[in-house]
Amino acid sequence: MLKDTSFSLNEDDLYSARCGLLHQHISESELTKANKAREIYYVYENAELTILENVIQDSGKNAVAVRIEDLVSSFRNGMANCMNEIYKNPEWHKQFLAKAEKLFTNIESN
Repeated sequence: MLKDTSFSLNEDDLYSARCGLLHQHISESELTKANKAREIYYVYENAELTILENVIQDSGKNAVAVRIEDLVSSFRNGMANCMNEIYKNPEWHKQFLAKAEKLFTNIESN
């Protein structure tokens, strides 16, 4: 997902953000508390990313600024790349379909 992007965040930052949002509904997580990852702060639409980056720098927080639309786009591209790799490899494709059957169902419509 982060391949070929200009993000200044890394995999640990993303995982930490996921943990913080999922378990506590905040940007802070056990990883950020242990200084093993940075908090992610978000801007959206026409908000200036550089303004948030300056605020973070001035505050001394261990955080990184990201435009949410860029993160969503990167996630979509990462998922598309992942699916392409799955379809290229017959064994991976077989494993994917076996797992997908446990999560999804087909419903025929008239």
